[in-house]
Amino acid sequence: MARATAEFHKAKPFDQRRDGVPATVHALLERLGLRPILLESFARVEDKLFWAKLVETMIANRLDDPRSKLAIAEDWYRRTSLPFLLSLPPGKFDEDDLYETLGLLGARQERIERRL
Repeated sequence: MARATAEFHKAKPFDQRRDGVPATVHALLERLGLRPILLESFARVEDKLFWAKLVETMIANRLDDPRSKLAIAEDWYRRTSLPFLLSLPPGKFDEDDLYETLGLLGARQERIERRL
């Protein structure tokens, strides 16, 4: 028994991912058809898929564990299943990209709302 306890105390905790809400948001956006609406709204924007993925990231964060844009980019995102679901590795965006995404959304808000 003492040996098992000693081994337990030496063990390092494994990384845990937040899967439930991010995976549910990912599935809902697909089911609701939001991704095509975003891609259409970002039609004249370079790398529109990247920006649509950041929108999804911010929606999932708001529902899962609301954080600042900096905390999303530096901590929260990498601890979720989103890097796998979105094929967007952690470190490929920063808080400035998230703020730019908000600007893109704001400029297209009416168009997106009409489509929804």
